[in-house]
Amino acid sequence: MPIRRERIVVPCEWENYLVQSPHALEVVPWYLFHRKRFADPHQMHFFGDVPYNDLGQTDEDTNMVIPGMLPNPCSYLIEGIRIFGLPSSLINARIIMHIGNKRMVDTNVLAYIERWKMRDIALMIAPMQCFQVILRWKQPHVFGFDRVPLITIMFKGQMARAAC
Repeated sequence: MPIRRERIVVPCEWENYLVQSPHALEVVPWYLFHRKRFADPHQMHFFGDVPYNDLGQTDEDTNMVIPGMLPNPCSYLIEGIRIFGLPSSLINARIIMHIGNKRMVDTNVLAYIERWKMRDIALMIAPMQCFQVILRWKQPHVFGFDRVPLITIMFKGQMARAAC
C-alpha cells in the first residue's frame, strides 16, 4: 500500500529514496566549511568568532549563513572532520570544538589532516545552537607576509533543513 506524506502519495518501493522526514524537513548529505588566513600567533577561531561580512568573507570562505550557529529549523549531524592547509610547523596544535557550552572535541590535529576523522559517536548541532572550532598551539607562530597559510576546517555530515 502506498505511503501518504503531506498530500503526496509515494509508492512503497520509493520509500528508501525519500530525503524528506515526517516533520517536513529534508535530510541531505552536506559539508560545512570555514576557511581563513592565519592571523593570531596563538590560536584561530572558526565558524563562530565574528560576523562574516565584517571580515569581507565570501561564499568561497564559508557556507555558513549565521556566524556560529545554524538558522532555525536547520540542524547538522557531524560525521567527520577534516583540516586542510595546516602548515607542518603547526601539526602539534590542538583542535577544540565547542557545541553549546560543552567541549566536545579536544585532541591533537594530526589525525584530522589529509583524511576524514570519523568519531565513534556523531555530533549533533541543533538549530540556533552556538558552536565553534578553535585551533590552538603552545608556541607562538609567525609567518612571513608572503607565506601566510590559508586554513580550512570542514565538517562532513547530514543537514536537516526545511523542505521547499
